[in-house]
Amino acid sequence: MGARGSDRGVAGHIHLEVKSIAARAAPSALHAVPPAFNSCRSPIQRQLRYNISSRTEPTVPVPVDPSESLAEAICCDNRTKVYAEPQFLYQAPDIALFDKISGTTTFYDSACGVPLFKAPVNRSMADFKADTDEHGWPSFRKEEVFSEHVSVDKNGFVYSSCGTHLGSYLPDSAGPRYCMDLSCIAGNPVEQIMV
Repeated sequence: MGARGSDRGVAGHIHLEVKSIAARAAPSALHAVPPAFNSCRSPIQRQLRYNISSRTEPTVPVPVDPSESLAEAICCDNRTKVYAEPQFLYQAPDIALFDKISGTTTFYDSACGVPLFKAPVNRSMADFKADTDEHGWPSFRKEEVFSEHVSVDKNGFVYSSCGTHLGSYLPDSAGPRYCMDLSCIAGNPVEQIMV
């Protein structure tokens, strides 16, 4: 049986012009950081504390993959190792760290969720805030460090046991001081699975 005129469609030409096609990885994509540059052994958690997950742009002064979030760029991308998140980010109205914490608070790795710092310890919240305000990034003292999960390399860069770059070790007249990027210590605790 032959095709009828109504089954053939319309005769003529079509013109399609595509100006651009782009794809952006979803925030939950595993390892938006290219593997060759990724120091983190786990992807950055989806919902970081203190509203850090809202910072989806990699605002760093070197080229990185445009799909990286601020936390991925600062905490996991080796190309940004010598850079930090914007100074005083913790004070930004959408972050407001010291409005969101009261009493002693534990800070967790933004990738793997292990505990890294607990503050304030042996000082007041006002002292913790003053130390942080002085430097521009959350600043922790020796008594506040979970040493089994925090290490300092020979150049003063601080890493977690999960490979996450956390910030810098910058001792001052009061002693050891760990100046951390809030983006990298805003994780949620992850229960350890015993095998």
